Amino acid sequence: MTTKPTHVWVFNSNRRVYEKNRSAPIWREHWVRKQIIGETSKSWIAEGYPELKIPKNPKTPLRHIAWSEKELDQLCWLNEHRYRIVRNVESLPAAELIKVASLIGYEPLPPSS
Repeated sequence: MTTKPTHVWVFNSNRRVYEKNRSAPIWREHWVRKQIIGETSKSWIAEGYPELKIPKNPKTPLRHIAWSEKELDQLCWLNEHRYRIVRNVESLPAAELIKVASLIGYEPLPPSS
């Protein structure tokens, strides 16, 4: 993130909202919008107690942070559909799985000696 953000969505596993007659919480409701209130040379500082420091240039993607509503929508879509897609891909016949591998640019590793 190069420009100063004004807010961020943070995943809070302790925040749970339930639909009536459902036992599982609504995943999207775990996300809380926080205002960016400051910065250091290495981090953005979000409101809250304690204040949350979010690295400006993380070495790995931050799984508990979304910088926009669009990014949050994508994370929610992934949470809802990823496991079904994986399950369907796992059960594909070889010919179809080869097509998927080609589509995603998968290159098999050479056999080890």
